[in-house]
Amino acid sequence: MSSSVNRITLLGNVGKDPELIQTSNKPFAVFSLATTENFKKPNGEWKDETEWHKVKCFGYASGRVMNQVQKGSLVYVEGKLTSYEGTDNKRFWEVRCYTWRILD
Repeated sequence: MSSSVNRITLLGNVGKDPELIQTSNKPFAVFSLATTENFKKPNGEWKDETEWHKVKCFGYASGRVMNQVQKGSLVYVEGKLTSYEGTDNKRFWEVRCYTWRILD
């Protein structure tokens, strides 16, 4: 029997106000989250490296996101990493949010 875990935890700042997307299945809220690492390069110089993550929240959480999250908010997110195929056979990654908290 094989087992696996798909769990992601992020702590970062929201890049722009969330957007509510209406679909035939169910609405969801989507927002971008920036995580930044600060590290020292071999030459001694410090560098910041920022990654942007697409976060989707469904159900009750989507309404809360729309009411409470805004650009610049410091947010803790737990969820799973999912991927989908876009145009030109490109692969895109997003975080399907299970839970989140505003920390500021």
